[in-house]
Amino acid sequence: MNYHDDLASVLNSDIATSVPITVIDTDFESHDIANAEPEYVDGLIKWQQEGTQWSHLISEQSGGQYVPLNNSDHMAVFQHPDEIIKAIINLHNQ
Repeated sequence: MNYHDDLASVLNSDIATSVPITVIDTDFESHDIANAEPEYVDGLIKWQQEGTQWSHLISEQSGGQYVPLNNSDHMAVFQHPDEIIKAIINLHNQ
């Protein structure tokens, strides 16, 4: 898997944006960055930044929402239930 190439490939593809796409963006990478060997930190930071940039782009292009969550990981629904509920309500009200 090559994360950068995968993002570049998706950016150049025709993603349907006729339906609003909501991205709940966790900062799960922060744990890996904090625990990484020094030689890997820059690459991991870039990985996080590229993912955030892509998430912003797809939510904007589709007229959806970008919801960043700090201090979270893949269990965001349990860590930030109020933010998830707000995003769903916002989506429902569109």
